[in-house]
Amino acid sequence: MFNDAVWLARKEFRHQWMGFLITIIVTIFMGMLTSGLLLSESESAIIKLRVDSNSIFADRFLLDLIFIGMAPSFATIFMAKPYLSYRVAKDDPHGKRMAVLRSLPIPVSVLALSRTLFMLMILGVLALTFYGTVVAFVFVFSNSYEFMTISEFVTFILFWFGYMLALGGMSPYIEFGKGGKILHILPFVFLGLFLVLQITFYTYFGFGIVEKSIELVKEMGWLMTVISLSIGVMCSFGWNKLLKKRLANRDYL
Repeated sequence: MFNDAVWLARKEFRHQWMGFLITIIVTIFMGMLTSGLLLSESESAIIKLRVDSNSIFADRFLLDLIFIGMAPSFATIFMAKPYLSYRVAKDDPHGKRMAVLRSLPIPVSVLALSRTLFMLMILGVLALTFYGTVVAFVFVFSNSYEFMTISEFVTFILFWFGYMLALGGMSPYIEFGKGGKILHILPFVFLGLFLVLQITFYTYFGFGIVEKSIELVKEMGWLMTVISLSIGVMCSFGWNKLLKKRLANRDYL
């Protein structure tokens, strides 16, 4: 079953290689832009790497938006046409492709696993591209060792990768289990939830969510990463089960 799922995932890559290549290039520029913002003269918590930073709300909001709002998109080929065009998305190209696959003698478990593996491949490449770009620029063009060691920085990144993994599993479920319109509706819902969470957190605690994660990484070390990655893996399994159930019951007519 696993080999069949890998074969289908590779076929999907060949089908979307151009969009994936463009997505990688855009991700590199996003990493460079993020690095530039973090290396600016502002009292950025991620570069100062200290919880007692005097950064203003705008800086904290930007950091939280990057790590919370933007990170889950790395589990998708976000430069593919369905994500760029509502007209294309509402025609549900993912659903149509899955309808063809469901007409073939392929077990639902293999189809669901292939979508999950495809998501994991995308997430791995894009996360490595983005965070690799950020780390390279941060440690090459700034003296960040004074505030956080490389080990702590890696722990910090892996902690947020666990978060990306937890939400990333939602992508194949939405793409192949729901209608195409949801691809454009869900980001607005997610943005609204993020705004409520971020403003509430800042109002009650006086600092940003990313700042708090830096503090926890410094206090708890690799335990934070283990917890985050464990949750991410469990969520991925959960999303895979939901996708398998949805594919088995969805009416493609």
